[in-house]
Amino acid sequence: MAGRQLRIAVALLAAMLLPYFAELAGYYRVAPVLAYSWIMGIYALSFALLLGQLGLLSFGHALYLGFGAYVTVYAATWAGIPYLAALPISMAIGALLGLAVALAVSRAFSGIPFAFITLTIQLIAYFLYRKKELAWLSGGEQGLIAPIPDFLKSEWTGVGILAAASVVVAVALVTHALDYARGRASARGLAAAAAASGVLLYLLWEWIQSLAGMPPTFRAMRNLHAISLLALASTYVFMDRLVSSPVGVVWRAIRDNEVRIASLGYNVFKYKALALAISGAFAALAGGLYVPYALNINPERTLSPMVSVYALIYAIVGGVYPLLGPILGALLVGALEILLAPYVGEYSLVIVGVVFIAIMIASPGGLVGLLSRLEAKLKGLGGRLGS
Repeated sequence: MAGRQLRIAVALLAAMLLPYFAELAGYYRVAPVLAYSWIMGIYALSFALLLGQLGLLSFGHALYLGFGAYVTVYAATWAGIPYLAALPISMAIGALLGLAVALAVSRAFSGIPFAFITLTIQLIAYFLYRKKELAWLSGGEQGLIAPIPDFLKSEWTGVGILAAASVVVAVALVTHALDYARGRASARGLAAAAAASGVLLYLLWEWIQSLAGMPPTFRAMRNLHAISLLALASTYVFMDRLVSSPVGVVWRAIRDNEVRIASLGYNVFKYKALALAISGAFAALAGGLYVPYALNINPERTLSPMVSVYALIYAIVGGVYPLLGPILGALLVGALEILLAPYVGEYSLVIVGVVFIAIMIASPGGLVGLLSRLEAKLKGLGGRLGS
């Protein structure tokens, strides 16, 4: 466990520094691409929680992301609530919305009926938010303008990010050291991880210092990349613990044989409603983080059926199992979409569709399945060479 925590901490630091390495080589578009991908990774995880653990296909999942984005704008712009405080409010609204949807589908809480009822609810919200009569609430088709939060432009935000990353590394190192004292971990692994973490933390500090003299908008996107990555890592750890808990066991049992679990006395509706509330909360978090990235929130970007389709694409391309799969799917598809759009325009959707079909043909288990088979082949090859 400790070794895994260390690997996650080192990987987190390395991912946080990717824009820095890219900028040293003269590429400055990496931070926005990664910020978008991390945000969509949270969204993909929220979708995969329902599909993977309970077999619930939510065709209306953009409902939570959309309302998360709009509530964040309402709280931060209209009510003057600080952006970081607006995010938990959006998550609470997303969870309540998930519970409301659960009540609405209580008699059709599975299969195709669930998929199409959720889609219908989302389409109603999408239609209403496009109406001129509700333009005061939604901004109409033009949407609502959301200024960049001041804290993202602040030079001190980078220091806070460094402090948060240092805490993550320190906890992982202390846990590994305790395991070493109990004889359950190697000193070599601890020393290597400590050295790698030290180097990466130093580079992170160098990058933060280099951003001090940059324009505020430039610095804001780099800070958003780091904050979104930390939010994604926290979401991943939380969901990983959740699906490994007794609640996760019951979810999968309901997915495999709902009638049997109900006959054993479990309240199936409550377990499904809990999953929908958690999923809605994290999808709303993704919506809230999307606000400073997009700076303009409109129904087409947040509530359209295509936004729900993308959640499915992220999960299927990456692989629903394990939880790393949806993140990989969001990273690949999100990067393709943003990098190709300036050159091919809307045809980027065609390319994403071709990639989706190709991965499904090559590996029905998604990128995770493909990587697992590749790893097995490499281990087999290494074994044969060793013998």
